Amino acid sequence: MDVFVLQEVESDKVDRDIRLFFKNGFSEFVGRRRGLDNWPTEEQLDRLCGRAAGLFVYAAATIKFIDKNSGILGNS
Repeated sequence: MDVFVLQEVESDKVDRDIRLFFKNGFSEFVGRRRGLDNWPTEEQLDRLCGRAAGLFVYAAATIKFIDKNSGILGNS
């Protein structure tokens, strides 16, 4: 039987998956709200992925927070 050890997954793969998770989560905002055509920027995604530090729970909490507090989106 093969054993999958999460800590042994290459960090590049985890970061790429978290980036996709952010993009997919944020694409829902773009569909529901006007003025978000170029949001988030690649720089903003880079920053968010760095802050997530490989933790999907951070990414999920961030998406949930932004969704509930959509007034903070503005021009940041």
